[in-house]
This record gives sequence, structure tokens and C-alpha cells, in this order.
Amino acid sequence: MNRATAFEATVTISTVLAFAAGAWLRSRGAARPAAKDRAWWHVALHPLTQLLVVCLLLFVNQVLFGAYVLGAHGGSSRFVAQYISPGWFHVAKSGSLGALVRFVAAHVDVTWLSPSVLRVQAFLELPFTLFAYLAVARLLGVETYRSLCRLPLLVLASISFSFTFSLVELSLPNPWTRDDLFLRALAAVTVPFYVAWLARREPHADASAPSGPHGVLGLLSFLAGAGAIAWIVLAIYDAFLLYNLAHLPSYARGLAVALVVAAGASVASSRVDRLAPGGAAPSPSMTACVASLRAFTILFFIPSLSIRYWGLHPTAMLAAASLVGVGLAVGGVAAVRRARTAGHVFVVCAAAAPALLAGGWAGVVAVTTAGHVPVPELLLARGALSFLAVAIVTFRFVEMALCWALPHEAKAEADQT
Repeated sequence: MNRATAFEATVTISTVLAFAAGAWLRSRGAARPAAKDRAWWHVALHPLTQLLVVCLLLFVNQVLFGAYVLGAHGGSSRFVAQYISPGWFHVAKSGSLGALVRFVAAHVDVTWLSPSVLRVQAFLELPFTLFAYLAVARLLGVETYRSLCRLPLLVLASISFSFTFSLVELSLPNPWTRDDLFLRALAAVTVPFYVAWLARREPHADASAPSGPHGVLGLLSFLAGAGAIAWIVLAIYDAFLLYNLAHLPSYARGLAVALVVAAGASVASSRVDRLAPGGAAPSPSMTACVASLRAFTILFFIPSLSIRYWGLHPTAMLAAASLVGVGLAVGGVAAVRRARTAGHVFVVCAAAAPALLAGGWAGVVAVTTAGHVPVPELLLARGALSFLAVAIVTFRFVEMALCWALPHEAKAEADQT
């Protein structure tokens, strides 16, 4: 089986498994946490915290790698760079990072540091991607996070991720490939159990409080947090997973801002809607948005990485479109159920069209005015976040306007929400 066929099969099988997993989750109902502990250290269990721990481990490995290159290879990374595509192995040689690398090289026997060459990355790449995805899912509420952290879904996602990583690994054969494939397999076997163990210890949420965003403010907080996490992932991917520690200073300020935004959104996304007039009752339009985002987040989990790497091919685009379509359908059904009256069902349907048009326009403008973007994922994130932000705000604004313009039946429903 050649690489293209293997990628096509991975995308197809992962997408089929995603729909099967979504149906299985629906039949199982909400996941229940095993722990009731509200100790302060529950912050350490949060997927965003775990993502930052993995980032710290990757940073340590980069320093050790730089020390190994300096002490064992005279500062030249050609011994490994010759096997990999351009754009890797820009080792820190100046500034505070360069000083740190030289300090480690001077005080550590560099012969012990050879595992820092590709092998550590091969194991940590899986928890890095899993925790990044779960940190975004956690912004949609603890139930969405716990649903993804059921062990069968974690195992399937880990297999799909690891197989995708292995296909990329095999496309760049080098003397470390066999070790890397073994470590990726080891991560696929062990990491899902660790993530499931963490999720089971997530403290109980207050039953009287919303479990996630349910209004415009909460959804905008979610988008801000998701964008910040995406930026962190792309910056760390370049600086640490591609062994470009020398690039870290150029990302430092952005990483600090993104970290603050992500942490703030993790706190605000489930709480900020309670500050808005009207309190806790979500409108049908916002119910549609939340349900669509949650359904898509759950369905996209397993095939996300394979679609990302095979994204410009028809199979991947069809898979992504089918996941988006099902997510929108789930949101539409949820909105109709929430509306309860024929008048507000009409309002939601009428408001959806301008919301999609406005969001589409915003997405196109965001992409076409972006200028030079170093990686395609940044362009995709910019377009997607712009589309969602404008579509959500427009959806709610038009819904409110139509509710007050239409007869009493829809207006009464608006008063209730």
C-alpha cells in the first residue's frame, strides 16, 4: 500500500468511526465523573494545564538536543537535517536560549543526550495533539470534554493520530525511524489511559450552573480561547516539534498573550453568559450554535489529524464537509426543539440564512486580506474563527429583531428566552 492509498484509507475509516462513535455516545448518554473532589489541584487536571506540561517537556528536550548537537557534533545539525525536509533544526546559538544550551552542554555528559534526537518528540507528539484538542473541547463545557474522554474514543483517536504520524514518519526515512515508530505505538497504547484517568477526576460541576457557553458572550469566549490555543499549538509545533528552538523568541510575546487569553476563556466561557440580561435561558439560535459546535467537535475528534494532513484531497474535503453537515443538522434539530412554537421556528430558519451569508463574507475577507501567512493552518483558523464569530452575532441579532417584528407568538417566546 502506497502513502496516498494509506492516507485515503485512514481518512475514510476514521470518518466512519467518528459517526459510529457519535451514535454510540448518543445511546450511552452523558458521562458521569468518578470523583467528587473539589481540591485546588483540580486545575492541574485541566487539559490546558496538561498541554502546557507537555510543552514544557518539549522545551526541555529542545535544550538537551541543542546541547547534544553542540557537544557531540560541534554545533552542526547536519547529521540529522540531511534526512528531513528544509525548515527543521534551527538550534538556538545566541541570546539567553543559546547561553542555556551552552551551560547544559558544559555540565552534562552529552553522550547521554542522544535520545533527544527525534525519539522524545515521537512519544510526546500524541499527548500534545490530544490535549490541544481536548483543551478546545473543554471550552464547550465539561460534558463535551468528558464525552471525548471516554476510553473507546480516546483509543480510536490515538490510533488514528498515531497512524497518521507514522505515515508522515515513513515519508521521511532516517536512521531513527524504527525507534520513532515503536515510541509512537507505545504512546498510542499508554496515553489514552492517562487521559481517561485525568478526566474521571474532573470535579463535579454545579448542577444549577450552565455546563458551557449558551449565549453570544460565552460563544465568543469559546472562539477567543480556541483561537489562542490554535496559535499556541502552531507556535510550539514550529519551535519545538520541528526542533527550531531559535525561533522561540519571535513567538514569546504572542505565546504570553495567547496563554492569558486561553486561560481566561477557560474560566469565562461557561460563566460569562450569566452576566448578560436574561440570565440562563438560551435562545433557539444560540442553542443551534452550541449544539452544532459540540456535535462537530465530537465527530471531528477521531479523523481530525488525518483530515489535516490530507486536507487538499477530495476524500478529506468530503469527509470534513460531511462532518460539518451533520453538525449543522444536529444544531437545527436542537433549535427546533428549543423553539417550541411555530413562530419562533420560522424566526430561526429566517435568521439562519443572513447569519451564514454574513459569516461566509467575513471568512472570505479574513482569508483574502491576511497577506503572507507562514503556515496554512493559520489562514484556516483565521477564516474559520471570523466566519463563526460574525455568523453567531448575526444569527442572534436577526433572531431578536424578527421576534419583535413578528406577531405575538414569536415575541412571547423571545420574552421567555
